[in-house]
Amino acid sequence: MVCRDCIVLAHSKSDGHELQELNEVKAEYVLTLEQLRIKVEQGIRQRQEHLSCLRTELDTMDIVSEVSKLVSVYSTLVRGVRLA
Repeated sequence: MVCRDCIVLAHSKSDGHELQELNEVKAEYVLTLEQLRIKVEQGIRQRQEHLSCLRTELDTMDIVSEVSKLVSVYSTLVRGVRLA
């Protein structure tokens, strides 16, 4: 609860305060907050997509690393067979 008289006396126009109806101010802020919420959700979706791509890349890198290790072992074995 807020006392209207206290607010009017403490926040006068001469001090630079502008009195507005609560419903008008609420409508402005609800719209602004809704727009911000939409932007945040879009940002979250984009980051989730980027994260998914990065995970795929990491998985691919892991596979390439394993294949590289196997090729190295195979090459070492083949060289050993040639020397024998």
